[in-house]
Amino acid sequence: QPLSKGEAEQMTQQIKNGSADDVLNVLQNVQAMGGDAARAAAKQLGQTDSAFGFAAGLAADRGARDVAGDIIRGQKRIDADKDVKQAIGDDKVVTQTFESLTGKSLMGVAPETRQSIKDAALAHYVETHVNRSAGKFGAFDKNAYTASLNAVLTGNKAGTAVDSVNGEATVVPPGVTGKEFDRALDSFTIDTYVEMSKDGKPPRYADGTVARAEDIAVEGKFRSLGGGEYAIEMGNGKFLLSEIRADRTAAPYRFVADPDKIKKAAAAPVINQPIPVPAPAPGVEAPAIMRPGGALTNFDPATGRWTGPTR
Repeated sequence: QPLSKGEAEQMTQQIKNGSADDVLNVLQNVQAMGGDAARAAAKQLGQTDSAFGFAAGLAADRGARDVAGDIIRGQKRIDADKDVKQAIGDDKVVTQTFESLTGKSLMGVAPETRQSIKDAALAHYVETHVNRSAGKFGAFDKNAYTASLNAVLTGNKAGTAVDSVNGEATVVPPGVTGKEFDRALDSFTIDTYVEMSKDGKPPRYADGTVARAEDIAVEGKFRSLGGGEYAIEMGNGKFLLSEIRADRTAAPYRFVADPDKIKKAAAAPVINQPIPVPAPAPGVEAPAIMRPGGALTNFDPATGRWTGPTR
């Protein structure tokens, strides 16, 4: 840990008992540590204050000091002002809105990280909406809260963090839209998944078979693990693996998103298109190989895509 016990305790007291300016000063000191040290210090201090830990992480990882500052100021208002708590309204409504907006997109994130995101989004909402607008005197505003959630997940006040990819709510990489991610998947090859994997290995099914890029393009659901990493859940609810070990234990596949490569792939020619299966003319029976029990009966009825030789 980059901070000694004494340093951590002193900073924790400043975060807990100091003014917003005091906390911002701690944030500046953490950010000045730079790189891995700053990230580690943010995590260390976040053990006692989740909103601060998340804000410090945003500042260290993405330089999003403005968004981080709003989170810190908002959390101070929540802690100190009863009127603010009243203006937020029922916590159940906040929780339901958070879960509705994120869906399953954060199911791979550690529970404490998920809670930090929720706390940071609420603090940002309080500072940017409740404090600076008529929100202090009105009901909970889902649109304003959505903007705050996007801001804390992207570090960008105008960013969109959760979008639809393969029909599923997904935390998209910074600067990438759901449509771009979708289109990029149609251009990915298995080599792409090797290149963007955490360990340089292809994604596999539980039986050791390498997954096909065109299948991921159709049914893969990218579950955020935080830090730009994703697990890939397939249509059967099983996650792709990176390695099947000799003792039959397995290592999960981790997709590490590269926003620039994804945007480039989104602009490339589409590769993974379904193979059209021509329908027989009226009154004409389908070819034998296409009938049940035929050599080529294993076509996916939803996509028309051949799934491989009959076994």
